[in-house]
Amino acid sequence: ESPDLFCDDDILKKAFVGGADLAGSDPPTESTAVGGTSDGGVGGKNAKRHDGRRHLRHVTESNDEDKKGKKKVKIIHFVRNPFDMVVSNYLYHSQDPTPEKWVHVDDPCQNLYKNGKSLASHVIPTLVSGLELHSAKNITNSSLHPSSLQETMQKNLADIASLCRSLYRSDPSLLNKTFYEHLLHHDKWNGLRLSSAQMIAASSVANGHKAGGDVLRMANNIVRFERLKEQSKKAERRRSGGGGGGKEEGDVRVLTVSMDDFIKNATTNIMKFMDFVFDSGDGGIDYDSQEEDDYYSNPIIPRNVLWEAAKYQDEYYATKHKKSHHITAQSKSSEKKDEWKALLRNSPELGPILSQTEVLVSKALLIG
Repeated sequence: ESPDLFCDDDILKKAFVGGADLAGSDPPTESTAVGGTSDGGVGGKNAKRHDGRRHLRHVTESNDEDKKGKKKVKIIHFVRNPFDMVVSNYLYHSQDPTPEKWVHVDDPCQNLYKNGKSLASHVIPTLVSGLELHSAKNITNSSLHPSSLQETMQKNLADIASLCRSLYRSDPSLLNKTFYEHLLHHDKWNGLRLSSAQMIAASSVANGHKAGGDVLRMANNIVRFERLKEQSKKAERRRSGGGGGGKEEGDVRVLTVSMDDFIKNATTNIMKFMDFVFDSGDGGIDYDSQEEDDYYSNPIIPRNVLWEAAKYQDEYYATKHKKSHHITAQSKSSEKKDEWKALLRNSPELGPILSQTEVLVSKALLIG
């Protein structure tokens, strides 16, 4: 699940790195902590899937401080290829019986928050800035050119909203049918298109903030975390007077992890997590070995101890994974999934946003 990080850069920095409480002495809400708007667009008592500043700081902030006394923040961000994401989402929620109750009450086309603003209006400026940076270095696709990107993205998201409405309760025989019943009623392609529209652009208001818009949220968060990291590096460069030769690390570090890779290689990724959290190496470690090497630098925790902990967590995860309803990998052949992803890539409504998000995901994984 992706939190809403809609606040400006300074507030986001305070939420993660520290500073005065953003909501004074009261418990922070989503709107004051990690996104939303001053009029509570995505906050309130029902924001269960967006736990706000307290939860984010609990899971991301290291309690350690460096020698200068500055707090260090480490963020582990799970991402997934958006095409894999929407196909998996459709297969999961169209199971019979479905594992999720919210699909019986959701309006998959509800893209507005209670203040009348859409999810798209919050994230488009951020996504444009992230894609502009990428396209400035790699202008190979005219649709990513900065001069037209925002207008193109707004049109794409409007097309997704229209697509959703054309597939949801547009037929008189379906007026009283639920989102889940639509998934079962439609042929596979239209069911996939409807569930993909919901996962890309829905605000999640209609289902109590349990699901919806995760593709846009993931893309938004990739850009926001990268900006947070770069802002921290610039601050460190100013503090050091530029003496770091452009290699300043800053107070914020981000490890981006592919969910699919984690499932396939849990032990390796858990080792990466622990080396990242405990500063056990400088990036040259062999994560598939428990043997210490020249790159391993943690004087407190022996390498084999981290390895055993990683193996334990891997076995625990594997046991839990076998019992999970989220296992849909065997429900369709890889050839069929590849066919669906090719159709999505060529879809005039869904293809552009999914492809642009794929660019951001690939870039984030490349940086690490």
